Amino acid sequence: MKFFAGIWWFADLWSHFTVQYAVILTVGIFALIAMGKKKTFGVIFPLWIFNIGQLAFVCWIPAAPPIAEPAGEPLRLVTFNVLTGNSNYAGVRKWLEDSDADVIGLLEISRTWKEELKPLSEKYPHIFFQPRMDNFGIGIMSRIPIENVEVIHFPPAAIPTLDIDFGDFRLLLTHPIPPMTGKRAEERDQQLAKVGEKVLSTEIPTLLAGDFKQTPWSPRFRKLLKETGLRNAASGQGLAPTWHIFPGFMGGVVIDHVLHTPGITVLERDVGPYLGSDHRPVVVDFLLPEN
Repeated sequence: MKFFAGIWWFADLWSHFTVQYAVILTVGIFALIAMGKKKTFGVIFPLWIFNIGQLAFVCWIPAAPPIAEPAGEPLRLVTFNVLTGNSNYAGVRKWLEDSDADVIGLLEISRTWKEELKPLSEKYPHIFFQPRMDNFGIGIMSRIPIENVEVIHFPPAAIPTLDIDFGDFRLLLTHPIPPMTGKRAEERDQQLAKVGEKVLSTEIPTLLAGDFKQTPWSPRFRKLLKETGLRNAASGQGLAPTWHIFPGFMGGVVIDHVLHTPGITVLERDVGPYLGSDHRPVVVDFLLPEN
């Protein structure tokens, strides 16, 4: 079904489980070899090669070098979908405080979360929150002064995206609607396309981050990279899932991303611990290009 992911929203959902397919097919291949099932092996082996190839392209092949020389001190960006109903306020606060982030992008921010995160304002004095009653509140906390924040409601879903200008660089933080119907999948794709257009509207080094509701193996995700020229900070950094259906490696997928313009140098991308949310924090250390 995943072969139709580029043209059918339901098939696109199945493209996200490429890691699981590869594991299952690997076990199946060894079982077929042990049983001497040569004909069945001949059918399964090309599928295994296809899935391993997709994994290798994203997870193990090193990222392309930046197109500009890096300068200055490394910066750390943390993005985290905290989950509106998550009550582990103290655990999240402690982890964020200890993360040594320069900028923290937060999703699913409610009024309660806004109040619970206030104790971090001493360390992160530059704050902008757009809380909501649904799951699409959004916010930013920063040690770096913020020059401007624009709240954009891209139609048709009109879910807020933050466009944050730090002067030397820019961060777009977004959280599209879950693609659980054909209409919602179209709205997700339209929002990401509009955010991509926003990236192309300036020459300032830019990061695009958030819960994309897409994995790197989705044709629609690859289309976003192709149309914007953005690079995936996770390239060559492994397979750690960022969202879990159930605990464990096999129960997770990678749908929380940090993308960046080619001049930015990514030093490391990591995934944080379980903190009560179905998502994990994403940590990216990067260098800005020399002016």
